Amino acid sequence: LGDTTGDGLINILDVTAMLNHLNGDKELQGVYEQAGLVVNDTEIDIFDILAVYDYINGTATINK
Repeated sequence: LGDTTGDGLINILDVTAMLNHLNGDKELQGVYEQAGLVVNDTEIDIFDILAVYDYINGTATINK
């Protein structure tokens, strides 16, 4: 969860990919889209992005 770029890391590039998806600039599909569903709902939204951002900042965890 959270690794929307598939590089094995959760970092600002994942937040950027999620923002691009949300804005309609570049759609995440398949396992990359599934990785973006951090708060266990049906679509990537601002709450998923904030969860990844908080994880990067060390203020939250991401649970599978």
